[in-house]
Amino acid sequence: MTDRSDGPIGRLPEHLLVEIFVHVPVCEWVQIACVNKQWASIFQGDSLWQTAIARNWPSAGLRKRWPGPIPRGSARRRFQALYVSENLVPSGGEIDELVGHTYLYLKEQLEHPAMPPSSILHGTIIDQFIACGKTGEKAHDLASKIWLAVIDGLEENQQTFLLLKHLAREGEVHFKGFDAAVDGLAVGIRGSTPVGHVALSLLASTLAGADAPRTATRQASGVTVPMAMQSSSFFHM
Repeated sequence: MTDRSDGPIGRLPEHLLVEIFVHVPVCEWVQIACVNKQWASIFQGDSLWQTAIARNWPSAGLRKRWPGPIPRGSARRRFQALYVSENLVPSGGEIDELVGHTYLYLKEQLEHPAMPPSSILHGTIIDQFIACGKTGEKAHDLASKIWLAVIDGLEENQQTFLLLKHLAREGEVHFKGFDAAVDGLAVGIRGSTPVGHVALSLLASTLAGADAPRTATRQASGVTVPMAMQSSSFFHM
């Protein structure tokens, strides 16, 4: 990491740096955090994330904590969840922080070496929404959208192929758009679906008994999201 703290910007107090950083596009934050140790520490603390939340979602600070197994977490975690809710999970323009936290929870569980059964994950998500006052139908609908959004955002690599192969073998989770899209691709039909074509191609190949595809191309799913926000580096910075 290159230390540039001797320059004029490096001598600014932390609260001014925070005000500057929150006006910089989010897609550049990962690079900014790598400039020097002082800037990295700012991104590791809560002040920047709290300021960014207040600037982008002023009403978010008024929301109370909710019951259930999925916690709200730190200011950084809350910013990531709010961004996910606004940009990665379609919700008709509504910003629901819990939706973002649920997305992050599912993403982390799917990346964990000892991933719980998909039926347990699906049930946990539904129980969380019901505990927060959602109807059973709404809870299932939100759970479906979150599963599709997480699968759509998976990186295109061997690990993703193995994950989708595992989910296909379990066959315990069924939700809107998933089975129909997989079946369609399995017979060579590429329909319109919110799930990423790459993820579905991998899963369809698995169901057909094929090896992992050698090449793959991600196609946009209707939402423009900075790649830095889709990458694991943003969620773990």
